[in-house]
Amino acid sequence: MNSDFVFLDKNIYPAWKNTKNNNVISVVSDCQDSHLDLIYVHNLLSDSLESSRLIEEKKTKINQKPAYYKKIIGELESKNIEIQSYSLINNSCVYLISLSGKPNLINESQKEFLKFMKDIDFKK
Repeated sequence: MNSDFVFLDKNIYPAWKNTKNNNVISVVSDCQDSHLDLIYVHNLLSDSLESSRLIEEKKTKINQKPAYYKKIIGELESKNIEIQSYSLINNSCVYLISLSGKPNLINESQKEFLKFMKDIDFKK
């Protein structure tokens, strides 16, 4: 990953923060709840926002695996935020991988986020 991103070692789930624009790439997984699906799992992010609004959603693929993409904007602690997230299932686990940040700065990390998605390797 780009050297502008640093690993946040105090988070419950893996996350990396860009030191220049404060955008965050994070990975949330759930291997216990078998009824979670690709669409529902995005609620983990949108439910934490105030005044959230859906911008885009679509079925897609990540490394040949079925995935679901969702882009939302809203407020978190009275600050504007945009979240671009992908969900996928691997070995009975649901993963939610997201890029979040200020709407006017999030595209600065788009290239790194797409590379992260392309390079993701799930352990068997």
